[in-house]
Amino acid sequence: MSEPAESDVVATTELVARFAPNSPDPATLSRDLDLVRDLGYDSVRLVELLLAVDEAFAVALPIEAMLGGPGLSIAGLAAAVSRARGKP
Repeated sequence: MSEPAESDVVATTELVARFAPNSPDPATLSRDLDLVRDLGYDSVRLVELLLAVDEAFAVALPIEAMLGGPGLSIAGLAAAVSRARGKP
Protein backbone atom coordinates (compact mmCIF):
# COMPACT_ATOMS: atom_id res chain seq x y z
CA MET A 1 0.00 0.00 0.00
CA SER A 2 1.33 3.42 -0.88
CA GLU A 3 1.62 6.09 1.78
CA PRO A 4 -1.31 8.50 1.83
CA ALA A 5 -0.81 12.25 1.67
CA GLU A 6 -0.50 13.70 5.17
CA SER A 7 -3.34 16.14 4.57
CA ASP A 8 -5.57 13.20 3.61
CA VAL A 9 -4.62 11.35 6.81
CA VAL A 10 -5.48 14.36 8.98
CA ALA A 11 -8.82 15.02 7.27
CA THR A 12 -9.71 11.31 7.22
CA THR A 13 -8.89 10.97 10.91
CA GLU A 14 -11.22 13.86 11.71
CA LEU A 15 -14.05 12.23 9.75
CA VAL A 16 -13.40 8.85 11.35
CA ALA A 17 -13.59 10.43 14.81
CA ARG A 18 -16.78 12.31 13.96
CA PHE A 19 -18.62 9.17 12.83
CA ALA A 20 -17.16 6.73 15.38
CA PRO A 21 -19.59 5.36 17.99
CA ASN A 22 -17.83 7.01 20.94
CA SER A 23 -16.74 10.21 19.15
CA PRO A 24 -13.07 10.00 20.21
CA ASP A 25 -10.75 12.99 20.06
CA PRO A 26 -9.01 12.84 16.64
CA ALA A 27 -5.69 13.60 18.36
CA THR A 28 -5.92 10.27 20.21
CA LEU A 29 -6.33 8.16 17.08
CA SER A 30 -3.41 6.42 15.42
CA ARG A 31 -3.22 5.58 11.73
CA ASP A 32 -3.25 1.83 12.31
CA LEU A 33 -6.51 1.67 14.27
CA ASP A 34 -9.03 -0.71 12.74
CA LEU A 35 -12.38 1.00 12.21
CA VAL A 36 -14.42 -2.07 13.18
CA ARG A 37 -12.29 -3.83 15.77
CA ASP A 38 -10.79 -0.81 17.54
CA LEU A 39 -13.37 1.93 17.03
CA GLY A 40 -16.61 -0.07 16.98
CA TYR A 41 -17.84 0.82 13.51
CA ASP A 42 -20.71 -1.28 12.17
CA SER A 43 -21.85 -1.53 8.54
CA VAL A 44 -24.24 1.42 8.81
CA ARG A 45 -21.58 3.70 10.27
CA LEU A 46 -19.11 2.56 7.61
CA VAL A 47 -21.54 3.55 4.86
CA GLU A 48 -22.18 6.90 6.57
CA LEU A 49 -18.43 7.45 6.75
CA LEU A 50 -18.03 6.50 3.08
CA LEU A 51 -20.65 9.07 2.08
CA ALA A 52 -18.95 11.73 4.23
CA VAL A 53 -15.55 10.90 2.71
CA ASP A 54 -17.02 11.09 -0.80
CA GLU A 55 -18.47 14.52 -0.04
CA ALA A 56 -15.51 15.93 1.87
CA PHE A 57 -12.92 14.94 -0.72
CA ALA A 58 -15.11 15.14 -3.84
CA VAL A 59 -14.26 11.55 -4.75
CA ALA A 60 -16.34 8.46 -5.34
CA LEU A 61 -14.83 5.57 -3.41
CA PRO A 62 -16.39 2.20 -4.18
CA ILE A 63 -18.33 0.56 -1.36
CA GLU A 64 -15.67 -2.17 -1.43
CA ALA A 65 -13.24 0.41 -0.03
CA MET A 66 -15.23 0.22 3.21
CA LEU A 67 -16.75 -3.24 3.24
CA GLY A 68 -14.19 -5.18 1.26
CA GLY A 69 -12.81 -7.11 4.19
CA PRO A 70 -11.20 -7.00 7.58
CA GLY A 71 -8.41 -4.68 8.54
CA LEU A 72 -9.73 -1.31 7.41
CA SER A 73 -7.52 1.24 9.12
CA ILE A 74 -7.45 5.01 9.12
CA ALA A 75 -4.27 4.88 7.01
CA GLY A 76 -5.91 2.44 4.58
CA LEU A 77 -8.90 4.71 4.12
CA ALA A 78 -6.65 7.76 3.72
CA ALA A 79 -4.59 5.88 1.12
CA ALA A 80 -7.78 5.09 -0.84
CA VAL A 81 -8.66 8.79 -0.72
CA SER A 82 -5.17 9.79 -1.90
CA ARG A 83 -5.35 7.30 -4.79
CA ALA A 84 -8.83 8.55 -5.77
CA ARG A 85 -7.56 12.13 -5.74
CA GLY A 86 -4.59 11.18 -7.92
CA LYS A 87 -1.99 11.83 -5.25
CA PRO A 88 1.04 9.52 -5.11
